[in-house]
Amino acid sequence: ISKDTLDVCPKCGSKHTLLHTKNDGYRSVHDVSVGRVQVDLRVAVPRYRCQDCGATFSHRFDSIAMNRQMTTRLLEQIKCDAFVHTFSEIAYTFGISDVTAGIIFDEYFFVFMYDYARSN
Repeated sequence: ISKDTLDVCPKCGSKHTLLHTKNDGYRSVHDVSVGRVQVDLRVAVPRYRCQDCGATFSHRFDSIAMNRQMTTRLLEQIKCDAFVHTFSEIAYTFGISDVTAGIIFDEYFFVFMYDYARSN
């Protein structure tokens, strides 16, 4: 299998995709801080075109949280920190808004309570 055909079309599910552009630009992604230094990654994001439906789409990285500009490990760190720090402290530490920190906690808490209710 070619490196140029690794992604599946999110619109139709076809595996007949080709590399459309090597990088549609760069995406800035927040990561876990190193000491007191905020870390932002600059990620080249390739785009693909589906040969079956014609849709174009960006490559999906498992290490970048879906619909967020942060790594999955930062997302997990924020979930843990939200139990011991204020949303404002988390926002300052990781370079995000306090609203984003609150939304992440609310989503996590909702899933936690749903799983808890299902187990009882």
